[in-house]
Amino acid sequence: MHHNSRETFDIRKQQRIHSQRYRNYIASPDTLPVFTNLMGAQLTTKYLTQARLYSKTSSNRNSDNNSANLTHVDYAGKAQMVDVTAKQSSERVAEARATVIVGPTIAQLIHVNNMSKGDVLSVAQLAGIMGAKRTSELIPLCHNISLSSVKVEAKLNLVSNSVELFGRVKCTGQTGVEMEALTAVTLAALNVYDMCKAVSHDITITDIKLWAKSGGKRNFERSKN
Repeated sequence: MHHNSRETFDIRKQQRIHSQRYRNYIASPDTLPVFTNLMGAQLTTKYLTQARLYSKTSSNRNSDNNSANLTHVDYAGKAQMVDVTAKQSSERVAEARATVIVGPTIAQLIHVNNMSKGDVLSVAQLAGIMGAKRTSELIPLCHNISLSSVKVEAKLNLVSNSVELFGRVKCTGQTGVEMEALTAVTLAALNVYDMCKAVSHDITITDIKLWAKSGGKRNFERSKN
């Protein structure tokens, strides 16, 4: 009797341990597709996906008044392009910025326009404009938007030995142009790197960020502080 009681106690202890591990496992964002429980049965991906979706939804409750659900994900957790058919057309504007730290040697070469590949700032500007126009080809779930205006500026800062990039994109449509503005400054930054890498690879692309947007449900302006 004592032996049986001890065996029962050990089994229940193991069940509690596995039950807790199972709960921790379900809550983890890195859950594997299949988990074998105490009885050897396999939990299907379907239920784990549902658990992860529930966890993601609840974790975003305090996300700066934004929607708690990702609009690029359908009810089954798969990626989708957002249907904007029902949205009203309005003027949409977005501004983005980026910085390329090139160091004193490259900064001086850009300043005197003596880089072997040519005028770094002009090429970066053109690359940024081209990048904005081809955003939907580079980012799968972006809409192919008819842009009204794309402006890109590339300025050399000899104090910080950097190239500062500014992008402003405008359209009249049913969805915003934030990604187009961000793509513009990112492509411009990559072209600065490409044109300067023959001199040095010690180049840093940094501070790629949306600076402001207007139009649609919400406006945004980054604090200047």
